[in-house]
Amino acid sequence: MKIVCAVCSVEQEHADRCVECQRTLPGGVGLSPGARPEGVSEFAKGVDLVWKRKSGRLYTNVRWRVRCHSTSGMEVGYIGGGCADFALNVLMALYPAGKGENVRIWRGHVSWRAWTLHQDFKAKFLASADRDDGRIPWAKITKWIEAQRDEMTRI
Repeated sequence: MKIVCAVCSVEQEHADRCVECQRTLPGGVGLSPGARPEGVSEFAKGVDLVWKRKSGRLYTNVRWRVRCHSTSGMEVGYIGGGCADFALNVLMALYPAGKGENVRIWRGHVSWRAWTLHQDFKAKFLASADRDDGRIPWAKITKWIEAQRDEMTRI
């Protein structure tokens, strides 16, 4: 999967540092070792979504691949842009941009599916969540995605 550096906009393969500017990619490879719960890997299908705030900084197992709503990064626990970008990056991990219909956003491209679901995902899971520590089980995310799929087929 390609990652777009939020600082210099260079597209690159899965990495911790930008190949162009050598800055640590925002969001890193997920939670720092000191903040990572036991057994947590980078968010993908089958992996719980987790976050933890340490020394005022939010760490999560979701890589910050795209930006649309926030210039300062992903956040949780409120209804704003950082939370929307968190939701968008979660859904990008599950529905990456590809050869199908994509949406061009401020920094990057996202799949149509990720774009259409991210605000609802934010409202359901992230906006009212604990700002300092949280885990959303994969089973809960899957159940929600299936419900959205069912809802779209009824329309």
